[in-house]
Amino acid sequence: YDLVPNPLLALEERILNLLLPDLRNKIVLDVACGTGRWLRKVKAHGARGGLGIDLSSEMLLQASRKPGLNGSLARGDARALPVRNGVADLVISSFAVGYVDNLQMFAGELARVARPEALIVVTDFHPSNHSRRWRRTFRLESEVLEIRNITRPVAGICAEFERNGLSLEACVEPCFDEPERHFFDRCGRSHYFEEARCGPAIFIAVFKPVSKNSSSNS
Repeated sequence: YDLVPNPLLALEERILNLLLPDLRNKIVLDVACGTGRWLRKVKAHGARGGLGIDLSSEMLLQASRKPGLNGSLARGDARALPVRNGVADLVISSFAVGYVDNLQMFAGELARVARPEALIVVTDFHPSNHSRRWRRTFRLESEVLEIRNITRPVAGICAEFERNGLSLEACVEPCFDEPERHFFDRCGRSHYFEEARCGPAIFIAVFKPVSKNSSSNS
């Protein structure tokens, strides 16, 4: 899973690195952490503490083998996180929202575990990719398997998070660009790059909790 070059992940990292705050002395919660890709990055950038939560024991096993992550992982459902209220300075959920059936519960949980001044970052496969016949797949030996996921409009996802007490601070929908070209070259699909860069490949939404004062005055 970690060894296959992935232009979507590279694009996400390139853009999100510009949006993340100073992580020194911060507590980070990585929801649906998979093999711990972002958890490892935030720890390397000075986060004081971090916890990765995922429903897949197999993903967590792979994450636990990475330096510095063993002991910072827990199995749990993103719709009912095993974490107390208001603990995280940064909550990040990368490429997971499309796998969650109950978006209201998911958004409510991310809002619940965030501190009042926290950032909540949600990224995912852009829904317009389905009209371009892009699919969420992985390769198992010689077989390509498609992962079941739910397609929702970006505006609808953001609206659900706002209904759960979060304010949308930024939403970007980046396209592939020159930094991602080599991924296409490496897999023999150079001819497809120009077409692939013509529309958004992912979205990144950044939220903050709505303060009680601002909500009471609205």
